[in-house]
Amino acid sequence: MPRFIIKLDTPDGPFYCEWSTASDAPATYLLTREELKTYIQEEYGRQGSLDFEERMSLVERQGHSIQRDGVSVESLVAHNRAGPDEECLSIEEIIELYK
Repeated sequence: MPRFIIKLDTPDGPFYCEWSTASDAPATYLLTREELKTYIQEEYGRQGSLDFEERMSLVERQGHSIQRDGVSVESLVAHNRAGPDEECLSIEEIIELYK
């Protein structure tokens, strides 16, 4: 199932995670940009490293790495199952639970 990167702004700065469309929840904890880069390289190897900067360009521009304009992070996570017992969480709750 596809995964994409989302950016969540916090008082401590931006954090990123890989979001799973299969589980409708973060597939990783929230990571700094450097931590995410390391994760992508380890998880996806050379190809992941080659695509990283292109994907992050989209993330910085629109908040996620989906190659489609007009979609907000809020709409992408609106019907998530990120909480205990697949409970839907707010973005603030996701940040608190996955940071």
